[in-house]
Amino acid sequence: MRLDQPLPFSRFFVPVAVSDVKSDRMASAASTEECPLPPALSFIEKTSGTGTGRGHGQGHGYGHDNGVECVLKVKRAMTRFRNVAVAVAVVLLAPLTVAMPSRGATLGVTFRNRMLLGDSATDQNSNVFTVTGLSGLTHSGGSQFWAAMDSSDKLVELDVTLGASGLISAASVTAGLTLSQTWDLEGIAYTDPVRNSVFVSEETTPGVHEYSLADGSNLQSLDVPDLFTNIVGNRGFESLGRKADGALMITANEEALTVDGPVSTSSTGTIVRLLHYDVVGNAASAAQQYAYETAPIHNVIGTPHVSGLVDLVVLPNGKVLTLERSGAFGLPPFENRIYELDFTGATDVSGLAGLIGQTFTLVQKDLLWSSTSDIGENLEGLALGPQLLNGNHALLGIVDDGDSISSNTLAAFELTGDIPEPGTGMLLVFAAVWVCGRRRPI
Repeated sequence: MRLDQPLPFSRFFVPVAVSDVKSDRMASAASTEECPLPPALSFIEKTSGTGTGRGHGQGHGYGHDNGVECVLKVKRAMTRFRNVAVAVAVVLLAPLTVAMPSRGATLGVTFRNRMLLGDSATDQNSNVFTVTGLSGLTHSGGSQFWAAMDSSDKLVELDVTLGASGLISAASVTAGLTLSQTWDLEGIAYTDPVRNSVFVSEETTPGVHEYSLADGSNLQSLDVPDLFTNIVGNRGFESLGRKADGALMITANEEALTVDGPVSTSSTGTIVRLLHYDVVGNAASAAQQYAYETAPIHNVIGTPHVSGLVDLVVLPNGKVLTLERSGAFGLPPFENRIYELDFTGATDVSGLAGLIGQTFTLVQKDLLWSSTSDIGENLEGLALGPQLLNGNHALLGIVDDGDSISSNTLAAFELTGDIPEPGTGMLLVFAAVWVCGRRRPI
């Protein structure tokens, strides 16, 4: 159903001019004939069960209605019809509001600023460790974020204060967490306050695991299709994104699997697989896979090195953002890129053992931001932050300091466009019901 067309119940409403009814009834005020109503209003009037007494002495008796009473009858019936119509609209629109990812307005990303972070943290066991290799970032509510440290068993908690347009005014390391296992941690995604856990992706096997934020214990490790064992070294599950309602998670290999094609070059990108996990309750199962192509390595004075997919953000409305990182041994050393994805028409390639020589349709993408100088370092993690005072959203990135140029840095962006908070659509529907369905004095 197209929502820009009249809703189906509108064709049953036959407009009635109140002035015409009033004139007709004034001319026959002595008549005992009931005030005529169009079919839809007549049905509502008869079935509403309120204010329709037919005898004398009742508050709204119509036994011998005069012109004024007829007008009131029409207006009351119209009010009841409107209430029924709004209720039907709720039934029709609620599934669309909940289940359909809104295409909405084009998103926009504006770089705001960056800020250095501290280099030490204390874990749950009162052990101090050095903060380094921050590769993934997730928002856990309010001003709190968690970052994952690569090649370790450590997570780092951050407290971030943001201005009205997303500028970072303060950022600090507030705590650390030692996990029960060591991995080459890359992506991270928070669950919810009740579960109080995070999923992390790692390049070692590759894999996706869930850990408690209370004590660092492993809660579960997800099944990964065997195909992903064909990773190129150090190019496994670099990214991880999770929808706010928990129904979907996505991870991806950083560069092409050996069975899917070559790695990136200065003239061509590399094709990776976006692996979807369907989540029901606390159980997640591998589902669709979609082919995604990165941009080539950026122009550099020196030696090109890599251009891969390093993180994913799944927005509350189902839209997906990707972060690509292009690196080189030369100048400029890094280029960072943020895209919005479009899965329309993309092929589910989960049934293909390899993509070389196969026919399929790639996920489409639109560039939202790209720069070699705004950050100029190894930006590896990206997370949706809180809604800002101006109505837009914060988007925060984390820099991995694992090279001679980069440092422990938090980067801030402002994200504009259609990014409703969870449940916003239903709140709008019920707000409309409340406004339209109120009984007005007659």
